[in-house]
Amino acid sequence: MEQQNVLTLRAANPTGAEATALIAELVADLQLRYPHDDGSGGMMMDEFLAPRHQFLIAFSDGEPAGCGGIRPYPYEETTHIAEIKRMYTRPDHRGKRIAQQVLQGLEAFARSEGFTVIRLETGTRQPEAIRLYERAGYRPIPSYAHYIHDPESVCMEKQL
Repeated sequence: MEQQNVLTLRAANPTGAEATALIAELVADLQLRYPHDDGSGGMMMDEFLAPRHQFLIAFSDGEPAGCGGIRPYPYEETTHIAEIKRMYTRPDHRGKRIAQQVLQGLEAFARSEGFTVIRLETGTRQPEAIRLYERAGYRPIPSYAHYIHDPESVCMEKQL
């Protein structure tokens, strides 16, 4: 009989060892997909320590399996728009709906903080991410911010 994985989501220190390891893997993955990009996502991880920000790590049977963060956009505490950043699932944990659960956790946090809209950016070379977001109710929007001139950017939005 196959054992069921136990998945837990935890708000995490974005500069801690587990987060740092996951983000290093994310950056390496993005650099393989987009060799012209540094994979940084245009942000520093300590930004997630500010009010109305959250960084979640998904643990599968106690091991870090994936992560994601959310922050206000634009970067003002009074905005009603949040932005998803740094979504990643380790390759050996893909296909287990971990990213879906991280996304749901971030959406719940957004609602609790009074956000009414969530935006995000992914890329044309990440079809699995696009499918995840479409299934979760995100719809394409015109590119925004520094993504406007990037032909590989796919920007999406969801009303909460």
